[in-house]
Amino acid sequence: PKHLLLARNKIKVLHDGAFSGYESLISLDLQQNQISLVKEQAFEDLTQLTTLLLQHNRLTTLSEEALIFIPNLRYLRLHGNPWKCLCPMESLIRTLQVPSLTQVPSGIPEDVVQVNLSHNSIRHLKPRDFHGVRSLRVLNLSNNNMEHIDTGSLAGLLHLHELDLSNNKLRFVQYGVLEDLYFLSQLKLGGNPWLCDYNIHYMVYWLRLHPGVKHSGLLCHSPLEHVGERVEKYVHSYNRECPKDRQLSGPDQDQMDPELWGKPLEALGEVEEELEPSPLRVPQKYQIIRLS
Repeated sequence: PKHLLLARNKIKVLHDGAFSGYESLISLDLQQNQISLVKEQAFEDLTQLTTLLLQHNRLTTLSEEALIFIPNLRYLRLHGNPWKCLCPMESLIRTLQVPSLTQVPSGIPEDVVQVNLSHNSIRHLKPRDFHGVRSLRVLNLSNNNMEHIDTGSLAGLLHLHELDLSNNKLRFVQYGVLEDLYFLSQLKLGGNPWLCDYNIHYMVYWLRLHPGVKHSGLLCHSPLEHVGERVEKYVHSYNRECPKDRQLSGPDQDQMDPELWGKPLEALGEVEEELEPSPLRVPQKYQIIRLS
């Protein structure tokens, strides 16, 4: 047979040579069993296997030696297991570094947790580039000469913890790009030619609304009078120098006062206690206007 369905049984251990005589297998479905141990030679001789489903079992760890016998494996599903550590499988983390790679490749498995696309030639992130990669925790896009990120490019990455955008050619990040990154904890931004004008304000406001995000490298590259200045300081001075008659009117106008810059949001009464993440709401006081 080319396909073997053993899902939803009570298999607890995969012993060495468990699939001896099944050399022609292309897919093996072992999901929803009670598997807690996979011996190193369990998949011996499965050289034609391309799909292995092990999700929803009781695996706490899995040695990469067990997969050496599956050289053609393309789809591996492991979610729904009580993992203690995937350290022995670090080589399975997707690292795609090809100088001619100019766009995010399609077909990234949905349960991959780390993707390294650094040192390629991806100049433009398009909407839905990471559609369906729901388990992604770490995304490295550094050193790509990237110039533009479309709104929607990072949509759906609800569990992303680390994002590396360093050493690209980004001048600003347009409004809405970061909206789905509810649980981001680290953002690397260094080595980009950040342009300190009205377009950069979105990044600063988003970071202020997410104080738990550790970020680095957000320095003005232009115009000349702001070179080397922290972008946060530039936006602070911009608000301070903006004439009162050109600022926003309304009940929140007093909160545009630069003296409030840097105070925790709790002090401004903008934090609501919520059990689930909700879309970013930018209060009126943070609307950005371009002065003529």
